[in-house]
Amino acid sequence: MPKFDYRDDPFNINIKEHAHFIMYVHTINKVFEKYKQEATEVAATETINFVEKIFAYIHPNYPTHKMTIETIKEACSDEYNALLMKRLLNKYGEPYLTLDNDRTCNLNMYLYENHKDLIDIVNKVEDE
Repeated sequence: MPKFDYRDDPFNINIKEHAHFIMYVHTINKVFEKYKQEATEVAATETINFVEKIFAYIHPNYPTHKMTIETIKEACSDEYNALLMKRLLNKYGEPYLTLDNDRTCNLNMYLYENHKDLIDIVNKVEDE
């Protein structure tokens, strides 16, 4: 999967053109669902910037977003991944998105309303 920052608009992923990335993220999510602790350990110790690699797939319009948010929550039990997630939300959480139901909100607002536990996790981390 391409590095997150290399995309002009990181949340503008053409699902049809990048179906293989969606499949990869879905597979990663399934691994985390089944092997939570072991998967979290591998993400923290053997994968560089893990949260950054799957961050774009938390966009509410993507079919993987709910499971990806759960995966990120697990990965954020590692302080470095939580700090990285906090920085990504600070950088990319404010621009407005149009959701499938034509509602407009930003990612931070969406996560606060629907996945406040993730927001709470990243807010506990001290930014250096």
